[in-house]
Amino acid sequence: MRKRILYLPLGESEIRRWLQIVPRAQIVNSRWAAAAASHVSPLRVRLTCVSDTEPQWRHICEVCGVEKILTPGDAFNLGWDYPPRMGQFGVVGPRCCPNCPNVGTVWWALAIDGYTEDMLTEEQRETVRRIAGEPQSIAVLSD
Repeated sequence: MRKRILYLPLGESEIRRWLQIVPRAQIVNSRWAAAAASHVSPLRVRLTCVSDTEPQWRHICEVCGVEKILTPGDAFNLGWDYPPRMGQFGVVGPRCCPNCPNVGTVWWALAIDGYTEDMLTEEQRETVRRIAGEPQSIAVLSD
């Protein structure tokens, strides 16, 4: 059986909408220069390259309650849905470990199930308060 390949004709304007175009004159950071030299998407470089001094954050799964202290890079590589690599600080979105589905998150309850604030459980409201206080609310304080 032959595989069919669907090619979508995209013009330059459509491509610019989907890809972040960085003119060579704006490439000042070595990460961007490396991306331009090796023809790697700047977005891919941004997702995979963070400084060696990444801060550690508390990563709390809102579904099962497991808590880990990880850098954003380690969390992303392990499969955590957590900012800054997945979503944004202070914006309600899934905050879960790689073992749990998004269907148990506050985000799912609000966005998919159509819950309102008064329909949330106290645990879900606490999660919303923690998300609203990010990144300070998940900061790892040194002794």
